[in-house]
This record gives sequence, structure tokens and C-alpha cells, in this order.
Amino acid sequence: MHIKKFKLTLTKLFLFIIIGVNSSAVLAEQTYQKPLDFVKESFSLNPPKSKVLWITKSLKPSIYEILGHDLGVLRVRYWAKDGQTVWVLNEIGKQHPITVGFVVKENKIQRLKVLIFRENRG
Repeated sequence: MHIKKFKLTLTKLFLFIIIGVNSSAVLAEQTYQKPLDFVKESFSLNPPKSKVLWITKSLKPSIYEILGHDLGVLRVRYWAKDGQTVWVLNEIGKQHPITVGFVVKENKIQRLKVLIFRENRG
């Protein structure tokens, strides 16, 4: 009788540990800056209306060459004013999307910032 009770207690303990480990590995989203706040900040709080770049068949080879994979979306929203563009993109990290903001001027990245980080740490 003692052995059965011990096995049951041990089983409960393992389940508790497993549940505890899994709950501590819950996805911890960290927002460093909201995407629209990044856009506003990039245009001195006066952003233009957003535009859309449609990912056409002719753009796909260039995107693949840069990223090493397909972008996986049909269109990308961006903002443009005075020769500067701002892009907010999502890229899969190890398992989850990471939202990144880019400021491009004169075909050069002027600024890059991780806006939302969704990966587990550790």
C-alpha cells in the first residue's frame, strides 16, 4: 500500500514540475515601442499617410536574395516623405515573429529598432 501511495505522490510531483517548467516558458512578449509610435517619431511626430507595396512576382526574386526566403505576405505597408521611408516588418526569430522598424534614406538604413520581441528568453 505504501508503494502505490509513493508512486502516486511521485507522479504528482513530476506532473507539477513539468507543468511548472512549461508555464515558466510561456511566451513573454516585450513591447519596446509601438509600431505607430516608431513611425511618428521617425517623421518628427508628423507622419505621412501610409502606402502599400504589393509583393509582385517580379519583386519576389529580389526579396528572396535579400532575406534568403519568401516574405510570406502579399503586401507591405510603409510611409514615405522627403526622401525617407519607414518600414515596420515582422520576421520569424527562432520560433515567433519579431517586429522591427527600419528608417531608410538615400537607399541606406539610417535606423533599425526592435519594436516587439516575442521569443522566449534563456
